[in-house]
Amino acid sequence: MNLLKDEIKRLQKEVHQVRTDLKIQRARSLDLTYALQEKEKELEQCQKDYDREMKDIISKLLLLEADFRKEQAEIKRLLEARDATIESLCNEITTKNSLIESLRKKVESAKHSLEKDEKLKMEKKLHSQKLEIDTLRNANARLLESLSHVRLSNPSSLNRQAKLRRSSTPTRPHGKSQLSNSDRSEWKEELSAFF
Repeated sequence: MNLLKDEIKRLQKEVHQVRTDLKIQRARSLDLTYALQEKEKELEQCQKDYDREMKDIISKLLLLEADFRKEQAEIKRLLEARDATIESLCNEITTKNSLIESLRKKVESAKHSLEKDEKLKMEKKLHSQKLEIDTLRNANARLLESLSHVRLSNPSSLNRQAKLRRSSTPTRPHGKSQLSNSDRSEWKEELSAFF
């Protein structure tokens, strides 16, 4: 009987201890639940903050991308305009070079033609002068030959003509030696008398 009572007391103590431990565990569980809720709230707030920050970052990235695309389009337009300007200038330079080359050829052709014309004119002039000189030489030769024949055939008549011509001008004395040795003066006088 006493053993049974002792066993009942022991069991009651154990039950009491278990109840106490259970209360403690419940308290701890409530604390953990509260802490977990707090952590969940913090995590939720962190998630909200993260989402908001990511949203701001995405918005900024989208704005940057839009600006970048706009700048890209502007750069592309400027490059196309530059290429068009360069192509236009190249075409203009090519056209001007062609014009310069054409003008250079015309100038060279005109210069060559002018030089050729001047050369032909000069050659014609020289040829004409040569012919004139040859004609004069031949005429002089024939004249001298004719005078020589006239002088040999009738020297007295020629001398009379020369004397008549000299009589029309003031006379100057000439010695015999001077008349016989100055053929050149005599020929001049004879030519004058002949004409």
